[in-house]
Amino acid sequence: MRHLRGESTQAEFAERLGLTRSALANYENGRTKPKPSLLREISRKLGISEDFLLSGQVRNEYELNLVVTGRGMLNESHTTHDEEAILRLLRAIPPNYVKEIVEKLLELVELKPEVRERLNGPGIETDLALLAEIYRKGGVFDKGQHPLEAEEWLERYAKLARSEH
Repeated sequence: MRHLRGESTQAEFAERLGLTRSALANYENGRTKPKPSLLREISRKLGISEDFLLSGQVRNEYELNLVVTGRGMLNESHTTHDEEAILRLLRAIPPNYVKEIVEKLLELVELKPEVRERLNGPGIETDLALLAEIYRKGGVFDKGQHPLEAEEWLERYAKLARSEH
């Protein structure tokens, strides 16, 4: 479990898993082994297979990424430049095209076993439900804003407000 913890402390990771720090330390050091029911619960919370948890044997790209990056589960917020580019494009295109893209994604998940196999991360059911909702809304989705963009927008708005007075 140590490699899954990444840079998090034992206390942080144990809390995420619903364990005590000492229990996690014992599992990491091999002093004790979790019961099968606890292994199932931990693998479910982390979105990984029990095989990967026990042996480190990779079953899908998600698990491979954990091994290769060495980041562990608590660093899942890292976004690559490629992912940021995809997000920028999705934010920029009209909703009807977003709807087409989402429809294709949902079809792939439903029809292709190899796609479903790769979707073994935490929160995947929630993500799929959100995609279905975006599709139902015609491709309209809530868009975030980069903090610098928000700051620029606020400055422009404040300048405009000052010029009107």
